[in-house]
Amino acid sequence: MARISKTGLTRWVLLLFATLCLSGCTASMQAKSNFKEAEQLAAEEKFDQAIEKYAQAVELDPGSKTYRLKLLSARTRAAADHAQKARLLTKQGEFDQALNEYSRARQ
Repeated sequence: MARISKTGLTRWVLLLFATLCLSGCTASMQAKSNFKEAEQLAAEEKFDQAIEKYAQAVELDPGSKTYRLKLLSARTRAAADHAQKARLLTKQGEFDQALNEYSRARQ
């Protein structure tokens, strides 16, 4: 059996610790990037796309209440937007498209 010196073991532990910290930092940075992109999309009223980015941010940082709240808000606004489009399409007699928009509002 190979013997590892205290110095060698310390180096391995430090290397493992640094690797774990860096991977956590990378996930946090990616979550922030997704969140910023989602904010921009929401400001442009592109709610379906914003939902995808908010969901990615939540997946990377599930403990963030801000990310979760913004995801819920974007889902609510997207549903209202699709419902409004569906009502307009119904008035125009475009029933198939209206049904599609109502279905998207339910998601």
